[in-house]
Amino acid sequence: MFTCTDFLRFFLLFCLIMFFLLPLSRSPKNLL
Repeated sequence: MFTCTDFLRFFLLFCLIMFFLLPLSRSPKNLL
């Protein structure tokens, strides 16, 4: 079963990924 804690865990992980990927996509020079 898909529980509420699994959803919260997935949501937090998604927020962390977006938080790290958005600044990198805006300024790709920081990757180099």
